[in-house]
Amino acid sequence: MGEKYSLAYPKLYVPGLSDMWFNKKIFAFSLVEGLLTSCILFFVSYFTLTDGVMADGKDLASGASLAFMTASILIITVTFRVGMVNAP
Repeated sequence: MGEKYSLAYPKLYVPGLSDMWFNKKIFAFSLVEGLLTSCILFFVSYFTLTDGVMADGKDLASGASLAFMTASILIITVTFRVGMVNAP
């Protein structure tokens, strides 16, 4: 079945054969962008919770709080990026 469509619509396969969407340059850019984004998300969460104290005097900087805040910011960031990429 795949051979039938590939012969009927050969233009669909041109970007893949010419490495237009995935090549070493795009991979390196995505890798650097992912590392930079993850560092920013982690350190924003970390420095936000570092000297924080709750109303009852307990320290805010626990592993669970850090993980929750980082995951929440990540979900918001990814949702925003998907919305920007797929915007009309």
